[in-house]
Parts: sequence; C-alpha cells; structure tokens
Amino acid sequence: MRVTRPSSAEDAIWRAVEEAQCAGWTAKQFKREVAQAWKEQMERQAKWDADTLRK
Repeated sequence: MRVTRPSSAEDAIWRAVEEAQCAGWTAKQFKREVAQAWKEQMERQAKWDADTLRK
C-alpha cells in the first residue's frame, strides 16, 4: 500500500529538517539535537510512568 498523503509526524520531521538547514546546521548537529530531544522525551515519559505506577 502506497501512502499518498504524509502524516502529521512526517510533516513535522520535514519542517524540522528544513528549519535546521536554514539555520545552517550540519547533519551531525541535527542528529545530535534529535537524539538529545528523544532522550529527554523518553526520560520524561519514564518518570511519568513510574509516578503513575506509584499511585
């Protein structure tokens, strides 16, 4: 099955890539920023999950 309309997640990714390119970021900088943001999001989610389980 071929997707003809991008999802909102795909749109957000492309916007982030375009903004990074406009800001002059290298691919390495972009990867580092994405990895850091993902790590922070996962840490927040893990804390929320742990807090929820304690209730």
